[in-house]
Amino acid sequence: MATISRIVKPDPSEMETVTAVTPMVIAKCECCGTEGDRETFYSTKKRFCIKSCAHSYSARHRIRTDKKPPPIRQSQDEKQSNCVDRPNKRRRSSLLNNKEREPVLLLPSDARKVKDLTQNFQWGCYLDSTGTIAAPVKCFAHAPLENLFSGIDGRFKIEVPNIDIPVTATVYWIAQIIKVAGYKIKFRYLGMGDDKSLDVWANLGGDVKWVGWSAISQISLCCPLTCNKKQSDWKTFLYDEILQAHTLPPSYIDDIKNGLKFPVKENMRVEIMDKQQLSRNRIGIVDKVVSGRLCIRYEDGNNPDDIFWCHAKSTVIHPIGWSEAIGHELKVKEELKGNYKNVHDFENAGADLLYQPPKVDENIEQFKEGMKLEAIDPLKLANICVATVAKVLKGGYLMISIDGLDIIENKCFCHHRTSTSIFPPGFCETNNVKLTPPAGHGKDFDWKQYLIDQNAPAAPFSLFVSNEQKHSFREGMKCEAVDLLEPTLICVATVARVIGNVLRIHFDGWEDDYDQWIDAASPNIFPVGWCELVGHLLQPPNEDTGKPSKKESCFDDHSDMYRKRRKGGKRVRKSGGKSDDPVATDEATPSEEKVEETAHSPSKTNGISNQLVPAPNMLSPISNGENLSTDDGTDQNTSC
Repeated sequence: MATISRIVKPDPSEMETVTAVTPMVIAKCECCGTEGDRETFYSTKKRFCIKSCAHSYSARHRIRTDKKPPPIRQSQDEKQSNCVDRPNKRRRSSLLNNKEREPVLLLPSDARKVKDLTQNFQWGCYLDSTGTIAAPVKCFAHAPLENLFSGIDGRFKIEVPNIDIPVTATVYWIAQIIKVAGYKIKFRYLGMGDDKSLDVWANLGGDVKWVGWSAISQISLCCPLTCNKKQSDWKTFLYDEILQAHTLPPSYIDDIKNGLKFPVKENMRVEIMDKQQLSRNRIGIVDKVVSGRLCIRYEDGNNPDDIFWCHAKSTVIHPIGWSEAIGHELKVKEELKGNYKNVHDFENAGADLLYQPPKVDENIEQFKEGMKLEAIDPLKLANICVATVAKVLKGGYLMISIDGLDIIENKCFCHHRTSTSIFPPGFCETNNVKLTPPAGHGKDFDWKQYLIDQNAPAAPFSLFVSNEQKHSFREGMKCEAVDLLEPTLICVATVARVIGNVLRIHFDGWEDDYDQWIDAASPNIFPVGWCELVGHLLQPPNEDTGKPSKKESCFDDHSDMYRKRRKGGKRVRKSGGKSDDPVATDEATPSEEKVEETAHSPSKTNGISNQLVPAPNMLSPISNGENLSTDDGTDQNTSC
């Protein structure tokens, strides 16, 4: 838009009495090119000389969505002048225009979360481009809303915002779910047929409604412009499409909000593993709760950064008094020694809110000190090492030490006898996994000879829990996983190996040395879309796999144990030096397999409403788009 400022110069003799003269700004109409006083122009942005020009401009650009608008005639001087604002092509309020910039389409609410929580990483694009699948929600034993989400499949139709209509107001349309990936779905608007150009990825906790919601909310349904001419009778078309379909239950949003709540509260006291000395516990205070994930501040710590992140159902967190009951070492604040169990103004977390191991019959065969076995190295979780039962505690708990580890304060760590992190001798050989032998033993490590040299017995196979597979994970499935050596971080990950109930988790874009062996029922792995759902930061895949920076762990930076055991690069947030808090600063609201849908019996939808979609008399009137506001402030008649 060209503007010319015309200032009236006062007579020098009148300079003492004339203090200022208001300049008059000349504007040019973006429709007809007429010039005039900008203050007399129409619309809030003063873009048009009269109201009819605004309507004409709006209608012309609505009809010519695929064509350039007629150019406004300009003089050669105007074309060459840098001060001339040329009329811009009006951009539709649709993410369709961003197709070259955005690899996949997202609902506006999801786009904001992708930007804020994942450094613009898009799960939908990643799954589509890599041809991989996401582990279904039913695989995760501790995932919130498992019963709610497990039954959602391709039979379901939903109401979602229509992103293919040039209006500022949010309008909805009915869509068909075509893919489910964890908490993420890919849907296609009804009427698009086989046209994939408007397929959209969304989080099931986001702006997704059940069919009939718009009618109750008195919001009109408007079909996408891309397909508005494909049907002459949209009401009949919708009736035929949704007659035998399923939809989400009306209580869907409330169910999500309730499902993300967790009984552990802030300021509760617990016993937690000492991240600087694994062989003992310390008392911690819950500082923050994110859908079961706890930020715990050590009670005796003086450093505000002396915190530890873990899940409430993790095996490293226990109720107050647990260490004393089983004979485990506990570090207590000096002034609380002798009376640490109850502190004024603080509540102790109950045992029922935390991890509870299976009960063990004390009459059966027990582990004994000195027995040899294989165990996951807690300081380098990609390794399975030769280990020893260093001490037998009460309640079925054991202190395990890695053979050859010379760091005394971290030589022992606690496991329950039913843990899937300990294995009988020969487990690695049987399952074709590399065993890390003690220092001084080469590649030709032999268990039989080692037991003779150490004069130690092997732990009998009968003492270990069955490793029979009881889950649905498959190699290659995608998920979100906690980096257990930097538990603040949750990263994009892949199930690289499945051995019974043990998984090898690989962090995408990082070397295999950073892999983690974990239990398939671990609370430290989550379905795709969990971070978006609860408002937690997600670390995208490393873009520079070959050049990792120096890596730190959650353990003390000054620890000799750390410097000797951890080598390589650090997975760090690409957040421009912001706070290390992995939770979004604003209070997060629930946001919102590549798995093709399979038919399910209506009786197996696990809590999802099996009712038919409401009949057409429950549908909102199909709007013709009248009185919907456009970007330039004019009314718009969008025929549907």
